[in-house]
Amino acid sequence: MSEKDESALITVYRIVDEFINMVMNFPIGKEIQKRRTGKRGPKARLALAEVITLNILRFHLKVHDLKNFHPPAQNMYKSYFPCLPNYANFLKATNKSFPAILVFTRYLLFRGRQNFFMDSTPLSVCDNHYINTHQVAKGYASRGKTTKGWFYGFKLHGACDEDGTLMNPVFSTGSRS
Repeated sequence: MSEKDESALITVYRIVDEFINMVMNFPIGKEIQKRRTGKRGPKARLALAEVITLNILRFHLKVHDLKNFHPPAQNMYKSYFPCLPNYANFLKATNKSFPAILVFTRYLLFRGRQNFFMDSTPLSVCDNHYINTHQVAKGYASRGKTTKGWFYGFKLHGACDEDGTLMNPVFSTGSRS
């Protein structure tokens, strides 16, 4: 890893870590922490800031899924993230950190401008045939309907300013309009 890439990785981690430490003092932070820590099983070894940083890195490297990102991450970034778990536990940690990633994204994109435009788009998590057996987003996703038909998943509501700059993305369940 070049010095420039190492410096960028450390900078991103510091920004995320400062944000997480700030948010944990608010009620939303306590809710995020409660959802992240389960009642059973071992405690997560990877910190929330590390999970978010690794996912930002995944998007920066343009790797579309965690399955293809995890093996190179274990080889290349093990010195930066010594507690990086196996793929299954990293997937669980990423799924549990989803609310924190949303709050962090909103924090980065919010600009507080007055004039904006809103629209929404469906984000399907599975084929309609597999709704009853789908497990990954269980408890978060729901059935919804658009002009294109029924789907199971989330809706992404986006607010843009006059220049088309994304200001405030909001995820909701599929049934919300």
